[in-house]
Amino acid sequence: MSEDLIARLRAENAQLQAAIDQSYAQLTEVTSRVLAMSEAATSLVETHDAASASVALLDVAARAVLARAGCVFLSHGEGAFALAAATGIDEDQQDAIAASVPDIALCNLVENEKKTYDVAEAEADEAFQEWRAEALSADPGAETHPRLELFVPLMLGDRAVAVLALGKRADGKRYDESDRLFLEHVADQGALAIDRALLFEQNQNRIEDLDALLRVSRELASTLDLDHVLITAVNLTGAIVAASAR
Repeated sequence: MSEDLIARLRAENAQLQAAIDQSYAQLTEVTSRVLAMSEAATSLVETHDAASASVALLDVAARAVLARAGCVFLSHGEGAFALAAATGIDEDQQDAIAASVPDIALCNLVENEKKTYDVAEAEADEAFQEWRAEALSADPGAETHPRLELFVPLMLGDRAVAVLALGKRADGKRYDESDRLFLEHVADQGALAIDRALLFEQNQNRIEDLDALLRVSRELASTLDLDHVLITAVNLTGAIVAASAR
């Protein structure tokens, strides 16, 4: 057998082994993400608390795509967001990200456009460029670069319930299409769980308010003392106002 043929066979064998190794790596990644999605589904179904649902979502998402850090921002409408969960960062960093105008601006962009953005894509977006220009015009020293790297909306129909924001990958690579598809699938589950939890919390608050109203009403009906009636009426009015504000 000629040396050229032997060399060619060895090269083909090396290529075949590399393809096999790559296939095993892809299979391992797919299996890991399927298990992660199952874990997310289980965790999210079991919680009735928006903060706990955010933590469960973030934990699964960050581990599956090798994110160094991440946060979940709850949307309060009209461009307002609140930090609901964080991983991979200390309390000081959490405070800094919660107050980071560029990160909130990118959350707004994701909410408005209803799609996933990384920082590079956001910086090429006209709306984000306009925001940056206005911020620098008002304050040339303003911080305009987001601290986090990838922003994924948690959509429920046409409404963004929250935004999942992740830091850079541990391996330094850019998030690819498979990462995004996985995160968007998990985000869909998270949106349902967080929205359900928020509704549960609102219902619990209303039940507590109605219970307070019932107790005050009974007390009001049980006395003929004018001073006591007036005091109770004031308390009742306050309770009604509080219930209406929620």
